[in-house]
Amino acid sequence: MTETTPTNKHDLNEDGVIDENEGAVIFRWRRTQRYFAVVAFAAIALNTTVLIILVSMGVMTPDMINSLGAPLAWFYGVMGGVIGTFMGGEVFINRP
Repeated sequence: MTETTPTNKHDLNEDGVIDENEGAVIFRWRRTQRYFAVVAFAAIALNTTVLIILVSMGVMTPDMINSLGAPLAWFYGVMGGVIGTFMGGEVFINRP
């Protein structure tokens, strides 16, 4: 018995043709990744805006912001990682 390998990883039923249902799976997967990146960017923008407003209103002092240094660094790092992974994946997928 020989086992055949699919010619394309998106050809789920291994018939050699990517049909409409398989194309829809790919589209939903890429759309979901785009939503992750957009939400991560919005979270970064919102968090930065809120921190600036709170400091400018005097609700938070710079010392309070310094005490949040490690959690904020993790937050910005992880959100930046999500955005960077999405952008790198899009470049890799759309390469010539």
